[in-house]
Parts: sequence; C-alpha cells; structure tokens
Amino acid sequence: MKLFKGIIGLTLAASLMYVACSDPYTYTGPVHVNPGNQTDTTSAPDTVTPGPVIPPTPPIEVTVMESFTENFSAKTSELFAFQKSTVRPDFRYYPAFPSLSESGTTILMLRLDPKDAAGEGALVGATGYIDKGSLSVRMRTPDVASAQSNVGSSAELQLLDPDGKESFVLSLKLSEPGKVYVGESAMTPEISGFKACSKFYIYGLDWTEEKLSVWIKTGAKADKQVLTEITENLPSTPLRPVLRFYTPSGKLPLYPYELEVNWISYTAQ
Repeated sequence: MKLFKGIIGLTLAASLMYVACSDPYTYTGPVHVNPGNQTDTTSAPDTVTPGPVIPPTPPIEVTVMESFTENFSAKTSELFAFQKSTVRPDFRYYPAFPSLSESGTTILMLRLDPKDAAGEGALVGATGYIDKGSLSVRMRTPDVASAQSNVGSSAELQLLDPDGKESFVLSLKLSEPGKVYVGESAMTPEISGFKACSKFYIYGLDWTEEKLSVWIKTGAKADKQVLTEITENLPSTPLRPVLRFYTPSGKLPLYPYELEVNWISYTAQ
C-alpha cells in the first residue's frame, strides 16, 4: 500500500538528515606500487583538486497547529488558505455557502473548473501542520452518474510533508462513489448503502506513535468504521492537512461539479 511517499516533517522539518563524513580526497594509508614501474614524482605538482564543499541543508521551520474546528462559516479563514488562479477569474471556492443537500447547514463549496487541466483544481491548505492526534472532515461528493459517470475527478484529504510530497491520501473518486481509496488501495466501507455522493459522511484518521487508523462515520455520534490500520513507515514529523478537488488523471469534467465540505477538525494528541 503506497500511503507514504516521503514523510511530512512538521517541523515541516521533513526527513532532513545531517550526515557526517570524512573528506573523500584524504587517504593516509599505505599504497602498493610495483618497484619496476615506479617513477620519480617528488617535484610533480599536486593535481588532486578537492570537490566542492556542500553545506548541510537547514531544517525547514513549520508551525504546529493546536486543536481546531473550521466550519467555513466566514468568507475567509485564519486556519486554511485557498489556492486561487492568477490567470483567470476563479469560481472554485464558495465559503459560507448554504448546503445544496442538507437544510440549515453551511458549507465550503468547491467546484471543478472544466478549463483546468489534469492535476489542476481547487486546493485548500492548512496554514500550519499537525503532529499526531485525530483529523476528520465531513463532506459530500457530487452525484455524476447521470451526467458523466467516467469522469476522473476526485475529492481528497491529503497530508503533505514540507516539500509538498504526499505522505498520506484518502480519495473519493466521483466515478466510484461506493469506495474509499487509501493510497492506491480501494476499500468498501461496511456501511449499508454507502455512497459518498448520497449524504454527508465523516472521514478521518487517528495518528499515534504505534499506528495510523483510517475510518469513516455516518454521523457525529456514530461509531467509527475502521477502513485500515497502518503500522509501518509511519510519519515521524508534522504534516500539512490539505483538501483537494481536482482531476488527477483520466476524463476531465464536462461540468462544474460541486463538492460540499461541512467542516474539518483536528484534535491534538
């Protein structure tokens, strides 16, 4: 299961190593020379040139976030930033928007832009990093079955290291609403009639020293349905939470399908 491609160093001090090594050009041991081929080099110039001195890479400084809940009820957020387009008007982000499917609920609505190329789309990134604890998001994907069932777009909860590489990703593919992907592994929740597009579900992960548990809930008071538990290659440094709504590959969207995000929450360990 390819869940960690690097590990987010939350000082996002992401996997930086200080390696002390001896000068590769200095050697004081004996040298074997065939006496019959030996020449006088006592006056020969020193032609060995030391290599460049490469200073160690300094650690990246990051801010570790305290426990929070962001419900996107205001037009701006101090906890999350929207990565907006600089080349054309951006109609992908709608915070403080009334839910399209749940009366009385305020959401962050994210829209796909049919003009975006593969790999592009809405990105909502935390302004800091988390270091162990519980992270969850309540959201509902759009139903594209009747309009474009083969679209390649996904809604994703990612954890990124300081270099922006994925260390964890939970994906909801619009073309497969009955499955949840953790990394590259598809899982079918043991929830009757589960479809990510049918209602709001809570998707989350619990991160401890021993394991990373990925789960889903039907409601705030419901029991956690554990999808998988990861015990190897766990993150050792803080990671940055990111929500993405985009098309990683495959068929681009024909219409501006809409993702509803009710809230994202983090409880520090």
